[in-house]
Amino acid sequence: MAYTVAVLADHQIPYHDEDAIEAVNKYIHDLKPDEIVINGDFMDFPMLSTKFRRNHTTRYALQTDLDEGKYVLKSHRTAAPKAKITLLEGNHELRLRSFIEEQADVLEPLLDTALNVESLLGLDTLDIDWVEGWDTGKALWKREGLIITHGSWHSKSSAAKSHMGYYGSVIFAHIHRPTIYGETDYTGVPQIARSIGCLCNVSGDKQPPRAGTTPGSDWIQGFGVVHFTDKRYQVHSLDIINGSVIGLNGKEYNG
Repeated sequence: MAYTVAVLADHQIPYHDEDAIEAVNKYIHDLKPDEIVINGDFMDFPMLSTKFRRNHTTRYALQTDLDEGKYVLKSHRTAAPKAKITLLEGNHELRLRSFIEEQADVLEPLLDTALNVESLLGLDTLDIDWVEGWDTGKALWKREGLIITHGSWHSKSSAAKSHMGYYGSVIFAHIHRPTIYGETDYTGVPQIARSIGCLCNVSGDKQPPRAGTTPGSDWIQGFGVVHFTDKRYQVHSLDIINGSVIGLNGKEYNG
């Protein structure tokens, strides 16, 4: 019997695209996956970053962003009430832990109790598993030779680097656009590394902070669906264009 997993990534709340997420949720409702894996950078935590200049108007919006995160997670849970949901840590979720360790170390004892993503987003109340360890390589999901992890390479060769870094097939995120690289192993089995796109805004003034001064990004929205059988699995990458996705069933879902 098939086991179906939906893979979502890079919501980057509060820079998420509500229409794209609504379209995905509508499709997930019909898909009825056994599991949803949220592959990192669900939250952006811009006010905790030291990489990009902080916007003064959003500097004190942490609670608002967390409330929005809870709302989006609840929408995923409502779309798939029986599915197992796993949230993997990405480099942007790591910002919370890094900020406390580097700039507010007096609060470090609370990292294991109250001041962590799991507690602040109320994951237990939504029956969502949390997997920490982006910085140590432990934020992974595995099944039948396939790894799902947020990834850390950000270049045109990200897929090739991910393929080599994880020694085989991997679905990664981080770069906000679909890409693919593959080789066959010594037994002739394809080993493929691929990314699936993002769920954040890719145009307009509500994009996540990014490097560069060009008016637009090269990001592409999308998500993935993986079907597992007893002998193999099949990965499908679905693009989202203008808040719309055409599912594997041929039906169009709009946000």
